Amino acid sequence: MLYNPENERIFLESQMRVLDGATGIVTQSNLIHSSKEIFQQKFKDLTLWETGLVRNNEGGWNKSIESLKITPKGSYKSALGRHDIGGIISLTGESKMLPVDVRDAESSYSIYDQKTTALQGLSISQKLRMSHNEVYRDDVDKIGYLGDETLSSKGLINADWGIVVKTGKDWTAMTNKEIADAIRDLYIQQTVGVGIKSLYGDVMIVPQGLYIRLRVDDYKDYGDTTLLQKIERDLKLKIVTTYRAEKVADFGDSDCAVIISTDRYAQQFRLPIPLQFTPNHKEGHKTKFTSYYGVAGLDILNDCGARLEFRA
Repeated sequence: MLYNPENERIFLESQMRVLDGATGIVTQSNLIHSSKEIFQQKFKDLTLWETGLVRNNEGGWNKSIESLKITPKGSYKSALGRHDIGGIISLTGESKMLPVDVRDAESSYSIYDQKTTALQGLSISQKLRMSHNEVYRDDVDKIGYLGDETLSSKGLINADWGIVVKTGKDWTAMTNKEIADAIRDLYIQQTVGVGIKSLYGDVMIVPQGLYIRLRVDDYKDYGDTTLLQKIERDLKLKIVTTYRAEKVADFGDSDCAVIISTDRYAQQFRLPIPLQFTPNHKEGHKTKFTSYYGVAGLDILNDCGARLEFRA
């Protein structure tokens, strides 16, 4: 035996105790190193704006936004040898009211919080404002993809698209060719269904697990083309992934893939008041500020999306 375990324990404890200035070699606080970098918990990837969805900031502080759409109506008639009224062409209008919800959140901090964080070279006011921005981005991402009950709106994933295909299999149980064929068939149905070239789908939204498989799996065994490369090359689709397309409650907890057009006449996201902050307000030894934004959600102008539901 090289050491007496009991003597070793007593010695170590004597070195670790907090000293009162009487005896000892080193204080416990001297054995603590505070990292200069403070790590912040991140949200899952927020990808709504990667889709190319148009942001519309019209509306300001109005309580609702009227979305207007006009459609030409009528026809020409032969004018040869006739003296009565010819063809008539007019415009018909459609409108819908989109409610605007103004949302706010508040933060406060004390002079103690301010001084202690300043010792670490940080501004608590700046860090809190950055946190407000993160929560705001997460909120908007959810509204854009899945809608919002308060607004009575749907999002890109769970909107009532006219074209819906149910695979009868979960994508994890499908072969690579079955996945490629299902996506191709959905794209064909979308383009034929909309019938307008400018509104052909150009973006596909997929769950994260499927996206990883598209990236790493070859379309054919021992080939040099991945599923993702084949889809992007053949269908000219940009692939965007989001965890919000996984286990969508609206469709029995199924994963979903959605093809949309990003043309401004397809749909727009109504955000009349982008995120804003009030000035800092001091109350005694505390400082407060508020952030707020106004949102009306997804405004579908033309039903030109198509959804693939991986239902077992």
